[in-house]
Amino acid sequence: LQLESTHVPKTAGISFLSVLRHWYGEQHVGVQTRVHGTAVNFRTQVMHGHFPAGTFRARQRVVWLRDPAWRLISHYHYLRYQQPPGSAANDEYELHCRLWAGQMELDEFVRAPELQRSQAAS
Repeated sequence: LQLESTHVPKTAGISFLSVLRHWYGEQHVGVQTRVHGTAVNFRTQVMHGHFPAGTFRARQRVVWLRDPAWRLISHYHYLRYQQPPGSAANDEYELHCRLWAGQMELDEFVRAPELQRSQAAS
């Protein structure tokens, strides 16, 4: 692999993925998230996604971070306005459902135990 691109959720990973696909070609960019992933094969030059830095053996590594407060606000708005999946995809599923239903405001969200676990694991 030429590049390992790790990004913490809600740090413009989708935007950077578009740039990687433009520069390397879609067939050369693998993606790994908490929900899905693509296999590494002989054509893969870049792995991008949610995984610990150093997961893949690559010549270069980049890690995308974001100011924690802005990341938290972005995460709130994403969950608030993005319909939850049909079944539990991660530890935040019930939190996501409450936000989607309008049953939780930002101040409650930042104190939610589910969020604290997922932010620590990211």
